[in-house]
Amino acid sequence: MTRNNSRVSFTRAVRVARCWPLALTIACSASLATPFTPTPPVAETQSAPTSRATLITATDLHSINATSTLDAVRQLRPDFLRASPRADRSATGPAVFINGMFAGDVSWLEWIQIAEVRDITFIHPTEARFRFGPTCPCGGGIVAVQTVGQGTP
Repeated sequence: MTRNNSRVSFTRAVRVARCWPLALTIACSASLATPFTPTPPVAETQSAPTSRATLITATDLHSINATSTLDAVRQLRPDFLRASPRADRSATGPAVFINGMFAGDVSWLEWIQIAEVRDITFIHPTEARFRFGPTCPCGGGIVAVQTVGQGTP
């Protein structure tokens, strides 16, 4: 390699070294600006084992005397309504997803008819971020409601 060729290689290496932080900054800021678009929950793409402690079935809901889905969850699994111990410190509580779509906070459970619920699953924050992506509003976990006629058969 001649001296002239090594100078060109060194100049090229310096240019690349100067540009990569800018490219990384642009890539990161572009990903932060991406709006939240949930991916299908794992239940729709593959069967995931669900612990009895994180699941409320329609049978469970009909076995109690509750006036709303929120009341039923309060009776059956009150821990679903609190932020997970694994939650972000800023999380005030779990988010509610209905048939895989973000609805809001746990107050949304008040408006869902018990007869329309197939099951309710609590998804911990780490798993929720894995399923729905880093922009998911699920720092406190997710209360995922599947209604009758939705989701997997």
